[in-house]
Amino acid sequence: MASDDLYQEAEWKAYAKHFTEVVLPNLTNSAIAMHIAADAGELDVQAATELGASIMLDKPIIAIVIPGTKPAPKLLNVADEVIHIDPKREPGKFQELMLKAMRRLGLERFPNG
Repeated sequence: MASDDLYQEAEWKAYAKHFTEVVLPNLTNSAIAMHIAADAGELDVQAATELGASIMLDKPIIAIVIPGTKPAPKLLNVADEVIHIDPKREPGKFQELMLKAMRRLGLERFPNG
């Protein structure tokens, strides 16, 4: 299969349709974009398109870096906030750090407390 045929494949068309009809409206209506960082060099198409769209929509980006992960330095440069935590292991602390990050980003609807 030639690389220019990729965009004619049913799988790609289904992904593009889902992205434009579901994911993009959700991103557009969200106050922030949260991105779980992968190791540098690992590429997930969905995560990459969501991150790219978040950048193009000028959304504040909070990158979540799970301990042991070595994210791409450019991702850390793009992120407005970087939180180093495993949300599954420390959900309470994760929530606290997220609220603090959102306040720093000027999202006033998240009260102190």
